[in-house]
Amino acid sequence: NRVFRGLVDRGTRLQEEGGKRFGEAVKDLSERPKEMAEAVEHTVERAVGTALNRLNVPTRHEVERLTQRVERLTEQVERLASRLAGGEGPTATVLEVVPIGDSWCVRDLATGEILVEAGTKAQAVRSGRERAHELIPSELRILKQDGSVQDTSHYA
Repeated sequence: NRVFRGLVDRGTRLQEEGGKRFGEAVKDLSERPKEMAEAVEHTVERAVGTALNRLNVPTRHEVERLTQRVERLTEQVERLASRLAGGEGPTATVLEVVPIGDSWCVRDLATGEILVEAGTKAQAVRSGRERAHELIPSELRILKQDGSVQDTSHYA
């Protein structure tokens, strides 16, 4: 009986270990297709990126940046053309450097649209001045943390 119980106990342990190993093998096999798909995707992305770079095709980010620049330049040209034609010049665009939470941003006062987000007030002021120069005639208001006006600059 003792020998028989020993064999049964040993068989039970072997069965449990075998079940664990089988479960691990199934898990490993189920994860391999995901890993292979990710590796193939990464390789294809790299190859396509390299090919596009060799052909001097701009990236999505570059195209978006250029589109925004063209839109700003178009606005400037329209304003200048209006002023040269002797028509009523457009009203000045008013921009504000304002705190939002822990960061700072440049906001178009008329629309409320946030044009630039920055980590520090100095970065926001620098970006606000650049944007105000692009949008002549314009005004840049720099606010304090408490919302009061610290400084105002006019660009004509």
